Amino acid sequence: MVVWRGGGTVSGGSSEAGAFRSSAPVALILDVQRPVLVEDANDLPESEPKALAEMLGARSLVLVPIHQPTARGAIVVCDPEARGWGGDALASLEDLADGVLTWWKLQEEAAARRKREDELDLLHSISQAAFLAPDVASAIFATLKQVCSFTGWEYGEAWLPDAADLRLSCAPFWFASRDDPFTRISRTYTFERGVGLPGTVWETGRPIWERDLAASSSYTRLALAAPLGIRSAVGLPVLTGDRVEAVLVFHATRLGKEDRRFVQSISTVASKLGEVVAAKRAEEQLRVSEARFAGIVTMAEEAIVSVDDESRITLFNPAAERLFGYEAAEVLGRAFDLLMPDETRARQSSLVRAFIDSGASDGEAPRRGEVTGLKKNGEEFVAEATIARLEVFGAAPASTFVLRDITERIHAEKLLKAQAIGDELTGLHNRRGFLLLAGQKLFSARRSNAACVLLYLDLDGFKAINDVHGHPEGDVALVETARLLRGTFRDTDVVGRLGGDEFVVLARSGEESDPVAAMCERLQQRFAEANAAGGRPYALACSIGAARWEPEDPVALEELLATADAELLKVKRAKKAANPHVRAP
Repeated sequence: MVVWRGGGTVSGGSSEAGAFRSSAPVALILDVQRPVLVEDANDLPESEPKALAEMLGARSLVLVPIHQPTARGAIVVCDPEARGWGGDALASLEDLADGVLTWWKLQEEAAARRKREDELDLLHSISQAAFLAPDVASAIFATLKQVCSFTGWEYGEAWLPDAADLRLSCAPFWFASRDDPFTRISRTYTFERGVGLPGTVWETGRPIWERDLAASSSYTRLALAAPLGIRSAVGLPVLTGDRVEAVLVFHATRLGKEDRRFVQSISTVASKLGEVVAAKRAEEQLRVSEARFAGIVTMAEEAIVSVDDESRITLFNPAAERLFGYEAAEVLGRAFDLLMPDETRARQSSLVRAFIDSGASDGEAPRRGEVTGLKKNGEEFVAEATIARLEVFGAAPASTFVLRDITERIHAEKLLKAQAIGDELTGLHNRRGFLLLAGQKLFSARRSNAACVLLYLDLDGFKAINDVHGHPEGDVALVETARLLRGTFRDTDVVGRLGGDEFVVLARSGEESDPVAAMCERLQQRFAEANAAGGRPYALACSIGAARWEPEDPVALEELLATADAELLKVKRAKKAANPHVRAP
């Protein structure tokens, strides 16, 4: 304790320099190190205590210091008259100082609790606002607004990596207390990794507090910030795992002393925001994909119909509405067999049921075929159908049909026959018709991943039939051969007469291990049965060359014909070598 008595004497074994570290009266209150007692300031020489007493209008006073880690001061008791305070008064004041110190600590603890509660409220409000935001932009803007409103910081901005993850660009959404050159020009900036405050936060993945931008070696926008009084900034990474999804930067005219706990709290907000951003981006991508899918389904020229595992219709696009004549609302939820005619309903429904029960999964090759459909007005039509198992955007897998009405194609085929693609004598396709329809069949076979066989044949001894029995009988032989071919092959196979006694057949491969041999055997059996029936002065016989067409290694129709023709020549040479003296019929 230092006691200042009349006459300027000092007791307590200390000098003025030992008691005080400042010459200003107000600084004396802040810097006093131990209790000070002045009994009569009028008797003091010029000094800090005398100046303080004059400032307070007192002749006697007592100072009791109060020191806290975050603040300092003193309790000052003064009297306009000179007086001797005595030890009891000083002890009472020291007790008072202890009480004040306890109260001070309690106030600081309460303020810290309130600040922490406010920070928790901020975290909750930001998380809620970001979660409820409809998109990434809204979520980030909500965060910028909440943080600036809570802290009083004047500017909040967001920086987003480009698609190549090479540069940060300023997001269009800012929170700013005013529109000024700093906001307008900053929007044009980009930052590479490690450049500027945003780029450094992006590079390190850690928050950075720049209390004095003028003293920062890495801050690149000082020329914009300084004229507006912007002196401080803090940058925060928005993280999902180790990836920086965005960088938030806040500017203020004064951020104050770095508060590591608050930075940690805001970093927690940024981390939560990272999760929200990742989720919002996934939602946006899903919405885009759904919209794209819906657009494709809507614009598709083919009818698209999906059914669930109970064969109920779940999707009916506009093209399906046009094809069947129903509006989607009329058929959704109803059984798929509504779209099938009575005579084929049981068979086609069982095929659909078999496909559903087969366990076909998303990604498996689709299955194709022809089906008969029934329009709302009762009209039937033939459609080319593709069916696949699809799982779209997390929904339950559905069996989806893509249907193309081929009624016009069938009609066109009939018209083509009428337009000189048919052989007038036999009723088969002529060369032109065969090449046209066989080309279409190979195209269809390639789409449906089906193998085919081409047979190239001519009649044995046809010249002798003409020479011995006359050309009218030769025509009879050609017509009979055409009849045998039609009876051997399916209506969907393409059968034609190329000219003279040359015939060709393009047929889908069967299930036999050797479909070529099986087809040739059936055809020769037909010829044998016709010969056994008699009625002609000669026997019909043919030589056959064959070529296989595989969808895995498709060849052009011309090449297929050339291969089968070459095989036919081999067969004819072999027959001639085996029977050199065989005479014509």
